[in-house]
Amino acid sequence: MKIFINNVICVIVLFLISIIYLDESFCGRERFIPEQGGNTEVWRITNDPTVRDWANYHNTDAWSPDGRYICYTHFASDGKEFGVSYAKEIHIYDFFEDKDIFIDNGSDPRWANNHNWLFYIRIRKDDENKVMWLDVDNNKLTQIATGVTSLGETDYKDEWIFGGVKLSKKPQDVQVIRIRIQPNSIPEIL
Repeated sequence: MKIFINNVICVIVLFLISIIYLDESFCGRERFIPEQGGNTEVWRITNDPTVRDWANYHNTDAWSPDGRYICYTHFASDGKEFGVSYAKEIHIYDFFEDKDIFIDNGSDPRWANNHNWLFYIRIRKDDENKVMWLDVDNNKLTQIATGVTSLGETDYKDEWIFGGVKLSKKPQDVQVIRIRIQPNSIPEIL
């Protein structure tokens, strides 16, 4: 009888371990077929109800040009500063490697049109905003401008990235700019 009880306990322990470590929803990634049916499988990359994770939306593509990565902004919190701009984290999810990659604290992540280049505004608590250019394929990070408050898209040849600079605290006082995609560019007012 004692051997039988030990075997049952071992089976229960193995079952619980398999639930914890093999369940994709526990790890944050989940795959499912919508209730409406169909052949399309939906992937939920993040699954933490205590935070907000936003993929790029509206006219900004969350997918890298080659489809390997998806970019999202994770609204982190230390319990006191949820929602402040320097608490935002930029992440990419690598579908080839099946892993989440933390990039930096910042906002406005944007993919180039023809390269796996990710642009974003690096935000630090006591520092000027910096526009950063990450060549994801080569893991090369370059600062291309400072003082920019918002980013738009790149041009079709990936030579320029567009954005905005606030002239005052009024939301309507934003000047449209363009930045040449090269190190230490000076934003040009359009």
